[in-house]
Amino acid sequence: MCPSTRPAKFLRGNLNYDEALVGFEWANRPAARYGPNDTILVKEYDTDVPSKANTGHTFGSNLCPDTAGLDPTRDRREIETRLLGSRVGALLAYLKTL
Repeated sequence: MCPSTRPAKFLRGNLNYDEALVGFEWANRPAARYGPNDTILVKEYDTDVPSKANTGHTFGSNLCPDTAGLDPTRDRREIETRLLGSRVGALLAYLKTL
């Protein structure tokens, strides 16, 4: 929902659901979730490649908190805290009830 929080590169593969931000996880490294004997197919998704843009829609971006200066990958927890504490968080809480 908030364009400035979309990473330029992220991991894709085994999909796990992020219940807090209502979407798929993309920042967790496989080793953080899986054991040494699990089969993991993960690759980097680069939005600089033609047809793989991360632009999406901007509807609702007026609800987004200030995330200037935060890196979407490195500062994921801080971004999550700010998003969930803003009007975006209230909207996500409502959408979870549908």
